[in-house]
Amino acid sequence: MDTPTEICSRKVLRGAETETASFYLLEGDVAWIRYKEKEEEFGIQEAKRHTEVLDALNEGNPVHVVVDFRGLDILFSHEAREYFAANEAHGSVRASQAIILSGLAHKIVANFYLKFNKPDCPARIFYAPEDALLWTSKLKNAGNSNDQPQRKEENRENSVNNTL
Repeated sequence: MDTPTEICSRKVLRGAETETASFYLLEGDVAWIRYKEKEEEFGIQEAKRHTEVLDALNEGNPVHVVVDFRGLDILFSHEAREYFAANEAHGSVRASQAIILSGLAHKIVANFYLKFNKPDCPARIFYAPEDALLWTSKLKNAGNSNDQPQRKEENRENSVNNTL
């Protein structure tokens, strides 16, 4: 895997790769996930593997996750969507979730995920990567005097609504 040195002007600290995505830990407690094209449905086993990678990438500390779906067609199983939204193990590695999209079809699917699967952390849709990173920075700065991402219990109290 060729790990970039920078993503959107943020230094890449380390990376990891699975068959379904590339993961990059960026400065500022941000994990950038770039999904790969997948013919079959993305299932629960892949979702659990993503949690393991995120956990290892930031050594068990929660991160602000930026998920980049631009230009991809991926179908997530119901179980995978539920797992990403509300599983305790996945929630413990994620402080927030920014979803970067590139079209109306993606927006419909992402809105469905946000409204019906209801992630247990602040989550929002973006079209520009810079806006997603700015939002994660604002969450980090607004919610933490000790400069660490919040745990899941605190996220519920401070959730940010999707305004798109």
